[in-house]
Parts: sequence; C-alpha cells; structure tokens
Amino acid sequence: MCKTCAKSSGIACTTCDVSSAWPYLDGNLCSEKCQFGWFGNKNFARCEKCKYPCESCIDNEEKCLSCVTTNVDSVFYEHKCLPHCPKGWVAPLSENQNICRKCNSNCEECNVEVDRCTKCAPGLILNKVDNNCVKKCPLGKSVHLKRTNVCVGCAANCLTCSQKPYQCTSCRENMVLDSKHKPPKCKLSCDDKLGRTVAVNGQCKPCSKSCKRCDGEPDHCT
Repeated sequence: MCKTCAKSSGIACTTCDVSSAWPYLDGNLCSEKCQFGWFGNKNFARCEKCKYPCESCIDNEEKCLSCVTTNVDSVFYEHKCLPHCPKGWVAPLSENQNICRKCNSNCEECNVEVDRCTKCAPGLILNKVDNNCVKKCPLGKSVHLKRTNVCVGCAANCLTCSQKPYQCTSCRENMVLDSKHKPPKCKLSCDDKLGRTVAVNGQCKPCSKSCKRCDGEPDHCT
C-alpha cells in the first residue's frame, strides 16, 4: 500500500507506510520484505542493497547475514565479512561455507578444522602427531619436547621411540632394531659381516657365548 504515489500513475509508489504490512519501497511497489541481497531501511521505508562482500544483510548495509561465496577471501564472523577469521576461530574446510567457527575448547588456535589445533590452552601440550592438545604425549608413538612444549612423532623408521624421536624402541615392518647402536637404530638387517649377531623378533641379538657365529637363533652355532 502506497503512502504517496507518482502523479502520473496511481500504482507507482514513491513512499510507503512503515506502519503497514508493506512498509518498504522496492522499485515502485511497497513490499512486505526486501528481495535477497537487500535490506529494509526502516528510517527511509525502502529497500537498499547490501554492501559487498555481504551476500545478504539485515538492519543496515554492513550487518551481514551471509557473505558472497565466490569471494574466497571473505569469511562470515559476527555479522561481518572478513578477510580471515580472528584468532581462536576457523572456517572449517569440511563445511565449505566460509563461516567462522570457534576452535575446540582445548585449542587456543586452530587451522582448517575446529579440532586441528595449532596452539593449546594453558596446561596442555600440542600433539603434532594428531594435531590436538593433550595432557601427556601418546606413549611410544611420540616424545615430549619440553623446550617448545610439543609432542613430535618418532623418526620415520621407528615404530615406537623413547625420550628422543630418533631413539627407537621398536621398528617398522621388515626392519630390525640394533640396540648396540647409540641411540638404538632401526636397520634393514643386522649387517654383521662376521655373523656374530642375528635378527630375533625384530631385534639384533648377539650369538651365544659358545658360538663364534650363529644363524636364525643366538644359540644356533654355525
């Protein structure tokens, strides 16, 4: 319903009645609500376009409800479209919506996903193996570097390790642990040319004292 209309036409509205059910001037018609990408300006009783990069907005041109999805550098955070989420927030890649979500409570900062921590809350350790925050590093699979307060995974050849990433306590498949090496080392074979060591259950074992050489088992003298 028009409040005023063009003199040349009785149906082309120029202003609308804000107290009516059709309070906003949209083109030359009074509308109940504005089309997508526009908002109803209650002060001027008309529809106005949202300001880029807002895709939709409410109350004013910069109070966003969503952001333009074709703008990869724009994320939605508290009615704003920003170049990136503030610290402690992330736009999860899995959602593909460019909406900032708060990092998990254990994470002070995160990346890619809300549970992929890059910095931990006080009292917790950053576990770089699983990208989460823990009270203790996963036993055997990682070690705690106290200087940087992070858990790091064992060296590539180690299945488990202790104290240091390269200090192996067991080895990956088809490798053997040489405990005589300092620190213990994972190798493809015991490679003792004199035949004084033999691989047993994934570890290099010395031959029995009664054997000069052995094969298969420490007490299987050759």
